[in-house]
Amino acid sequence: MAKQLRSSSYRIKNFDVSGREIGIFIAFIVFIGLVILTFTWKYMGGELFSSPISVVETADSGQTNLPNITDVSVSDITPTTATINWQINGNLPIRIDYGLQQNQLISQISVPPSTTFAKLSSLFPHVKYFFRLTVNPETQFSFTSPTYSFITPLR
Repeated sequence: MAKQLRSSSYRIKNFDVSGREIGIFIAFIVFIGLVILTFTWKYMGGELFSSPISVVETADSGQTNLPNITDVSVSDITPTTATINWQINGNLPIRIDYGLQQNQLISQISVPPSTTFAKLSSLFPHVKYFFRLTVNPETQFSFTSPTYSFITPLR
């Protein structure tokens, strides 16, 4: 004779959970979150958050380019001053590092966004100065130009 199966439902009246079990559950959730974060970082190009660098779209090609410094020049050179000029395809702050040795640029001047020149003062006459420009200097996404030089004239 065939046994008849009967469906029945059970209700849990008391559900006791210890602190240890809650701790294990929280640790498991944190572990899973870290695994998801790691895989996202590694396999999605390492970009979990948007970059503070503004990306510029060129009109002729429609391609996007990171900010770039071009047309660097020095004008109005006197024995004690010089004006550094440049063009940039973004709207970011710039820092100019300058000094008497190419590998030891110890003086700095900060330039706000949208500015394309800076005047250096208190220079010495008939001295060769080296300088370079850094775009977005206070972030890990900075760009530094090559090192340039100029010579101040004798009085």
